[in-house]
Amino acid sequence: MAINKAVRDILKKRRRNLVDWNGKLVPDSIPYLEELLSAQQDKHDIDEVLSEIHSEYVRANLATRQLETARRRVENLPKDTLTNLALADQLSYEGGSSAENADEAKRLIVEVVDLARRQNKWVRYTLSRQAGIAKRLGDSRMFADALRALITDVASRREFEVDSRLFPEIVDALPDGFCESRLIDEYRMVIDEPDEFAT
Repeated sequence: MAINKAVRDILKKRRRNLVDWNGKLVPDSIPYLEELLSAQQDKHDIDEVLSEIHSEYVRANLATRQLETARRRVENLPKDTLTNLALADQLSYEGGSSAENADEAKRLIVEVVDLARRQNKWVRYTLSRQAGIAKRLGDSRMFADALRALITDVASRREFEVDSRLFPEIVDALPDGFCESRLIDEYRMVIDEPDEFAT
């Protein structure tokens, strides 16, 4: 484990100060974590440190650096469902001000769902996040497709290694006319299915 209590205590102290890092003012925790990163060999330890770097950028509200770090995580673990999902999610948050990022987010989340299906891991979770990204970016067709896929997956009684519950809040606070009420009602009906929770 690359990040332990001692490291977190150091981060807590260092993030109080700003330093120049590659031409940008960042918390002093960033250079410390980058040095720690350079000492890692295992790809999952590398991802653990990169995830912590991302968290530091979130705390500092540095969106561009958050996106850069999300891309670094995918470069390190290109076939990992959750790192790719994190990148798609990050891109979608930037999509409101960048059509390029919005398009990339939508392309990537489709690939992430396909990867989850092939690995039979996190299928419902990635579909749920696909619905969330579609909702955030105003893509009603993608949103409806994700809901239908979730409903179909529950009906299939598919066995899986790991997955998540269904999220009722997906269909909350939708814009008027964004999704057919029939589809919303059908999704709400399957939420109580007994096999919806991860095993």
